[in-house]
Amino acid sequence: MKKLNKIFTEDQVIDVANKILKKTIEKTKDELSNTFYNELENFLYEHYTNCNDKIKNNLIKEITEQFITNPDDYKFKELRDKIFYENKDKILPTLTEEAIKHCMENILLKYTHRNYMFDWQWKDGIVNIILTNWDKFKNDERISMQFGREIDRLNSRIINLQEKLNDIENNI
Repeated sequence: MKKLNKIFTEDQVIDVANKILKKTIEKTKDELSNTFYNELENFLYEHYTNCNDKIKNNLIKEITEQFITNPDDYKFKELRDKIFYENKDKILPTLTEEAIKHCMENILLKYTHRNYMFDWQWKDGIVNIILTNWDKFKNDERISMQFGREIDRLNSRIINLQEKLNDIENNI
């Protein structure tokens, strides 16, 4: 057999091969571990978010149903406050419109109607409230304008009727 000019001995080649194999195994383990970790992390995160969303939705549904059933419970105070303060620009005009305009108007119309037995007491009561508190009402611009317009309209009607009476007296 022909003798080759050897650069490495057999032991050196085995040693280098073992080192390469060892590094390759370590690198492969690291790559597999990282890939496995990332996949497991994504899997767990997806399940966590799904469960978290489900729990939150169930909790919100349960709280909503309890709130609707018994909204005056003390445990809902913070929720009531939050709902009111975040929506008061929408709530207050509606409440004002319903409470003051519609309810008061309906009550006054109901109890000052001719078919109501004590309508005269309600009417007298309304007049007394206005007369008793006239100093509070007279300087109010809206009230004085409304009454002023009505007084002007009635005065003009009186003048018109007096002119018609004068015309009738003159023609007789």
